[in-house]
This record gives sequence, structure tokens and C-alpha cells, in this order.
Amino acid sequence: MAYDNKGRWVPIEKFDWNTDRDSKVRALEEAGLDWQESGGVGEGKNVFRTAHGMPGPAKGAWANMNEEQRFEVLEEYDNWYDGLSDNAREQLDLSDSWGMDLYRGVSYDEGGEWDAKNMFHKLVGLETDNSPGNQIDYNAYNESHLWRGIIDNISEDENLHFQGKPLFNYERDPYNNTAQIRAGNEKLREWADEKGNEFEPHLQTQVIEGSHPDRREFTKNWQRNQAIQIARWKPWYTFDEQTGIGYHKDIHSGEVLDTVTFDPPPPPQRVQLTSDQALEDQENGIFYTGLKDGNEKILAGIPDEPGMPRPPRGLNLQIKRFIPSDQSRKYMDIENHPYLGEPEPPNSAANKIEVVEDGI
Repeated sequence: MAYDNKGRWVPIEKFDWNTDRDSKVRALEEAGLDWQESGGVGEGKNVFRTAHGMPGPAKGAWANMNEEQRFEVLEEYDNWYDGLSDNAREQLDLSDSWGMDLYRGVSYDEGGEWDAKNMFHKLVGLETDNSPGNQIDYNAYNESHLWRGIIDNISEDENLHFQGKPLFNYERDPYNNTAQIRAGNEKLREWADEKGNEFEPHLQTQVIEGSHPDRREFTKNWQRNQAIQIARWKPWYTFDEQTGIGYHKDIHSGEVLDTVTFDPPPPPQRVQLTSDQALEDQENGIFYTGLKDGNEKILAGIPDEPGMPRPPRGLNLQIKRFIPSDQSRKYMDIENHPYLGEPEPPNSAANKIEVVEDGI
């Protein structure tokens, strides 16, 4: 089966998209997609489980496509995956946030122009340059009664544990990572295989369990108390953009206490600049500035043609030998050395030493 180490389906097999419908379905089922009998629906509607538990028409684009459009999206998936280099594929394998099996809140616009390639990139969560695209809609999972209802089943199934520990500690823990969602997808696939025609009724049982207040997403007491207090209040001020009227209301009863009518601002007026201070009329949009004709004044002071350059002057340079201030250099010659050169001068104390011989 073509599921990677993150639990997402990838088209690693070779597919012939030009063949007939039954051949395509057979090839996809051999590749791990329960196309024909996916939860008793068929036509591949639930192969990625992104529609289960999501509210109303917002179940997602995949659930609202027809079968041929699903084939086209998977063909784009196959072409994209086959076109990846080994290095690009290795880099993408490190990320667990992309995949067709994660709900991203992408809607299906029946009135718009169909674009299978664009739809694929929205559903997989990657742009055409493989940068991150549509993000996972965790709020939809946490607000879904079905997905709240199967948290205990995911926690109790040891096959869905991570490193020996359950993915949820409490039934009110939120969905906040892809491992939890893909574990839920695996549990839904397992039930679809085991229960057959009882699959949908069993899901309704999970919905009832998930709707219980004890299954709501965990919040602290002060957060719940705060939400209750806020819900008791009414907006103290509202503004009607159509009429330009603002309403001050009582925060408890919602009764209108006062209204304020805002006149629309006057249309913008074009500003005129003049260099003659006597013509200034600010009420009519005429303003004086001393810089208006500054550019013309500068240009008027510049001759049309540049003048002739001055002739070069002769250089009278005197180059002198550099003599260092350090006098130690002259002592390098022996004759100038204070000890190895000339003898002591005649008045030196060394010439005044008297030699006394013994016995004289």
C-alpha cells in the first residue's frame, strides 16, 4: 500500500490515466485507496476522510467533486510526485503538514471555472514551488462532534500510540498535530472495513458522544466564566455604514440610548500651488510655496554648454630623502659606536687615572 511513514497516501505506483474508468478504480484500490466501497459511498468520496464530521456544505471540495474531477486531481498529484527530484522528495518527507488527507477548509465553487491543478495544490497544502500553502483547519476538527467523539477510541487503541503513549491524555484535549488527525483517519478506515453497512450509524453514535459537554475542547474555569460573562453583554456601540448612524446601547438589554449621525466627508479637492504670495487662497485650495519655481531657477543658472577647463599647472616637487628621527641607525657603523669606535676624549676621566706601583 502506498502510505508513507507519516500515514499519508502517496502515488508511488505507475498509473495509466488514459485507460477506462474501471481500470483506474482497480489500480487505485490496489494502491491502497478504498475507492469503490469507501464507507458504502463509492466514487472515492471518502478515501481521504476529510468530509467526515465537517459541517454542512463546508465539508470540503473533495466531497463535492464528481468522480471524474477526483480522477483529474489524483492525476495532478501523480504528475507532481513523479516530477520531484530525489532531493526534493527527501525534504518533503521530513514535513508532515502536507497531504490530501488533512482538512484545510477548501471549498468547492461549482459556478467557478474548474482547475484540477490549482485544486490539487490547495488540497495538498503546497504551492506550485512546494512552499507551504493552505494550512490545516484545526478549529474544524475541534468543533466537530464526530472528531470529539472518537478521541477516546484513538487513545485506547495501542496501535495508534506514539512511543508507547496515547496521543491524547484527556477526552477534552484539542487536536493540535497531524499525528492525531491521521490516527483518526486510520480509525475511520478500520471501522469502514469492519462494520460495512453499519459504518454510518456507528459514526452517528460517535457524534452523539462528541456532542456531550464533557467532550468539548478543554478550557480552564476562568476562561469558561469569562465567556459566560461576555455572552451576557450586548455590543455597546454599533455603526450602520449605509445610513451613517451610530447607536449607543445598553450592554445588558440592548436598548438604544443615543444615536449619532455622521455626515460624509466632502469630496477631495485638488490642491494648486503658486509662487506668487498675493494669489494665495487657502479656502479655495490655492497655496503659496517658494519652491514652486525652484527647479526653473536652478536650471536658469546653469549654462547650456560647460566652460573650458583650466589649463594644468606645472608641478614643482622637491623630493627629499627621508631621515628617521631615531638616531640609533648611525650607531650601526663601528666608527660611530660609543664603545667600539673612537677612543675616549682627552678630558675623559679615564685619562686621569694614576697608576701606583708597589714599592714606589
